[in-house]
Amino acid sequence: MGTDYHVGWSKTSVAITLAVFAVVIGIIVGLLIEGTPIVSIGFLIIGLVLICLLYVASYAPVRIELSGNALTIHRILGSTRIPIDSISRCERYYPAFLMKKSRTKWLCPGSSEI
Repeated sequence: MGTDYHVGWSKTSVAITLAVFAVVIGIIVGLLIEGTPIVSIGFLIIGLVLICLLYVASYAPVRIELSGNALTIHRILGSTRIPIDSISRCERYYPAFLMKKSRTKWLCPGSSEI
């Protein structure tokens, strides 16, 4: 029998996504008010940005299922199955730890500090 975990976006992700959509909609309204033809470079760029945002958002996990010997990550555009045997290590990092390590430049290539 499997175990399901329903996951959602963090508050920060939702806020940033809504802010980007608001800016994009504002640009579209501004272009329409100026009288820019719909078939123009501005609308093409805005359309590509919206398509990219929707494509990236579709990869966000919706549900994680643990059953048998596999971890299945369900997304809008399909699922990914990861055998438990292929997971060599799993660690949990807390924000305070990451902030401390980022001050020591551990993410920068060539840094000698750990």
